[in-house]
Amino acid sequence: MGLKRLTDFLRDICKRNKGNAGPNIQHEVRNIEKLSTNRKEKLITCRQIFDPNMIYEKHVRSIVTNGIARVGKSVAVQKFIMDWAEDRKHKRVYFLFPLPFKELNLMLDLKSCLLEIVHALYPETKVLPNFKCCDGKVMFVCDGLDEYARPLDFHLTETWCDSTELAMMHVVLTNLIRGNLLPSSLWVISRPLTYSRLPLEAVYQVLEVRGFTDEQEYFRRRFEDPAQADKVIAHLTSCKTLHIMCHLPMFCWVVRGLFQRTFWEKGPDVELPKGLTLMYIHLLLVHLRVRGARGSASHTPEEERDFLMKLGKLAFTMLEKNQMVIGKATWKDCGVEVAEAVTKSGLCNEFLIEQFVMYQEKVQTFIHPTIQEYLAALYMFLTWRCTGKNILEQPLKSKFSLMFKNPSLLDMHRSVIERSLQSPDGNLDVYLRFLLSMAQNANQEQLQRFLPNKSKCSSVSEESLHHQEDDQRKPPP
Repeated sequence: MGLKRLTDFLRDICKRNKGNAGPNIQHEVRNIEKLSTNRKEKLITCRQIFDPNMIYEKHVRSIVTNGIARVGKSVAVQKFIMDWAEDRKHKRVYFLFPLPFKELNLMLDLKSCLLEIVHALYPETKVLPNFKCCDGKVMFVCDGLDEYARPLDFHLTETWCDSTELAMMHVVLTNLIRGNLLPSSLWVISRPLTYSRLPLEAVYQVLEVRGFTDEQEYFRRRFEDPAQADKVIAHLTSCKTLHIMCHLPMFCWVVRGLFQRTFWEKGPDVELPKGLTLMYIHLLLVHLRVRGARGSASHTPEEERDFLMKLGKLAFTMLEKNQMVIGKATWKDCGVEVAEAVTKSGLCNEFLIEQFVMYQEKVQTFIHPTIQEYLAALYMFLTWRCTGKNILEQPLKSKFSLMFKNPSLLDMHRSVIERSLQSPDGNLDVYLRFLLSMAQNANQEQLQRFLPNKSKCSSVSEESLHHQEDDQRKPPP
């Protein structure tokens, strides 16, 4: 395998100006109403960020870019830096200094100044006595505001205007974002829950990273064999749900890993796995790893299962009501912190919707309707595996069922199929597909860490599907 340059992998990410355009509501079956954000959208590329027209004609000093976990925010930063370093774009910028908040956490309790921070991160700049020689043509890229260990207080933090005077880290960063330290350009990258705390007067433009505009090019760059790339693309476009989800870079990364492993193990002529559920299981495990990396302590499998059960119950309750927006009261009832679902795990996202003129309200949704359906199915399956209960049964009926017999997986599948067939608009079709597939051995192996014991339940999905076909053939009453 030959060496490839970083630019061979970095792609332009789809960004929308004004931000908060609402979640992607494309769905294979359901018709989902778009959130009333009332925002005009315009797609831009990495190269259009801080272009001369934006700087000089619109007088834009600072830009905030937000987006869900692993949607491509840091990739956009790398693309921007590479374009500048190789003199392809942004030639008006003399110096470009990335300031990763993860590294700034190491200096939290030290007094420093902006110049010393730059010297510490980039020792080559120690010959630079100050920023006056830059004539305002210096740019700072603050990546990962949501990873900063202490919240920045833009109301009470003292004003600081000297980039060479020592101060605590939070004072330096707050005044850099305010624009007090330097008249330089500033680009702040964050997840939605954190960026909304920035003061309006310090933010000139908000961009939302939505994912790929051309996911096919991603796979053509990642698979060296063009025939394999074509095979993967054809496979993904044959399944509408997979094709819709490929706007998310993290999902594309999961798919690439699974299919590359399949090619390595079984050869180029292998038939690619068709299971939708397996893809979502791997995507969920990646989100849980992100949650563990963002948390202050590691989570045990039991704690992860408890988190999934609570979030899954929320997803199931909302799916039954055909709802997508999660309100404040709903969060309290489910027992999950908004930050856990939005900032740490990235399974949910936050948006601003306009309820009335001049009034906006923060709301949360799952990152995609199929994620909500998958978590709802996982909740039902884990409940049955852990307690033997069918959540669709009435409590009294379920109690008597447990007294006289152990409810089977087939019984649970039958109840869900009957409920799905009663849904006139197919709201439960994809949810049902996920649930039927979870009993398959390959999927149970991936979920083993969340199951109560090592034993597997027998796979009865085929029998359940035959039951569904029989019910569909019955004449209506």
